[in-house]
Amino acid sequence: MDTPIDTPTGTPTGTPTDGDAPTGTPTVGDAAEPNVDPRMRDRWVAARREEGRKRLRIFVIVVCILSVIGLGYVVANSSLLGVDHVRVRGVTTVPAATVTGAAAIEPGSPLLFLDTDAIERRVEAIPQIGNATVDTELPNTVVITVTERTPLGWVQAVPGGPIAVIDGTGRVLRTGTEPPALTHIVGAGAPVAPGRSLAPDRMRALAELPVALQLRAESLEFAAGAATITLRGAPPEAKQVRLGSLAGMAEKGRVAAAILEDLRGRGQQVEFVDVSVPSAPVTR
Repeated sequence: MDTPIDTPTGTPTGTPTDGDAPTGTPTVGDAAEPNVDPRMRDRWVAARREEGRKRLRIFVIVVCILSVIGLGYVVANSSLLGVDHVRVRGVTTVPAATVTGAAAIEPGSPLLFLDTDAIERRVEAIPQIGNATVDTELPNTVVITVTERTPLGWVQAVPGGPIAVIDGTGRVLRTGTEPPALTHIVGAGAPVAPGRSLAPDRMRALAELPVALQLRAESLEFAAGAATITLRGAPPEAKQVRLGSLAGMAEKGRVAAAILEDLRGRGQQVEFVDVSVPSAPVTR
């Protein structure tokens, strides 16, 4: 009679025991290490370290730049670079105090942050000033260089009334009661406040004439579309120079000056010199 063989409960037939693990199969808890070339690993580590050093250098550079900017801003706004002196150059008739007053630069203002364009505009608003340039000199000085306008004529609406002195662009430089030794611009209208314009076309025409003729022009009158200069002198070579229209004044002035010089050289006097057509002047 065959006797059955008892198999342990829960253990399948043919299953190896705990101590008989199959060859080549990792046991529980063992980790399979990747097969990495040590040289590649070293290169990877070196690259990561170099990236870290680059980031550190960039950070240090940024911190240094921000520190310099911050320090510069503090110094620029400190009293070390604040305005202490304002110098004015180029004035002859305009008081320097008038220029500094118009510039309106507050003492201690940061020198490096001055709005020089705005200062120039304020100074050029002075009627007698034609051009202004503002420069700064470290550590504490502002230099304002101006060019004054040249008076060329004057206007008076009625005898004994107020007058206005005008430059070659028609800008009124000042007003007063005493006529200066300049050309009287006849019939140009009543005087206006300094800084305003008056008879600009006539003044530009007068400015185009040779200086020698300007200095001898006692008056400039414009009537019926024609300009006439009355000359001063004792006696003059001609009482008048008739210029015609205001076009081509430079050429007309050169011709008139040459004729007056010729008359002076010959000791002749005439009633007028007409250069309204400069290529065909007339004397009488």
